[in-house]
Amino acid sequence: MKVTEKKVQNPHDKFFKDTFSNPLVVRDFVENYLP
Repeated sequence: MKVTEKKVQNPHDKFFKDTFSNPLVVRDFVENYLP
């Protein structure tokens, strides 16, 4: 099993991993929520 295929221990981990793996989402988040 690869490191990226490890079983998710917490359901929130999967959400954040899936969400923040998208560069457009990360950019939008950084521009809107970080100083």
